[in-house]
Amino acid sequence: MGSELIIIFIQFSSVIITLVSVIILYKTIKENKNLNQNIIFNEVVNQERGLRIKLNEYKQERYVKLKRSQDFTEITLSYDTLLFNYYEYLALIIYKRLINESSAKLYFYELVKDTKELFDSSILFEGGYAKREQYPGILWLFKKWKI
Repeated sequence: MGSELIIIFIQFSSVIITLVSVIILYKTIKENKNLNQNIIFNEVVNQERGLRIKLNEYKQERYVKLKRSQDFTEITLSYDTLLFNYYEYLALIIYKRLINESSAKLYFYELVKDTKELFDSSILFEGGYAKREQYPGILWLFKKWKI
């Protein structure tokens, strides 16, 4: 009887140790996921800042051409394409849950809202250079965030 109690105690201890190990492993995986999401989010924000710099260059170039009465269609197309491709990329990252959607929405909501206005009236689509359906991620994001 004494040896059976020892065996039961050892088995019970093994179960407890295994359970604690599983819990610690789960928490570690969860924390790593959150950390990775934060790293990716920070990179996406940095890329967005770089995008804004490039878009401002396009705006300045477009202004100069407008002032000189030159055609600025090519610059506008480049501007719209660059902007829409970035938000297509952002939508994919959100869809794949590589970043936390609530954080992304806090940072990007107004920017996506502004992009929607441009998306709806872009010369890229109005001129037949591209189709809106070529940007399914953006369309999904507009719908998901009710924009």
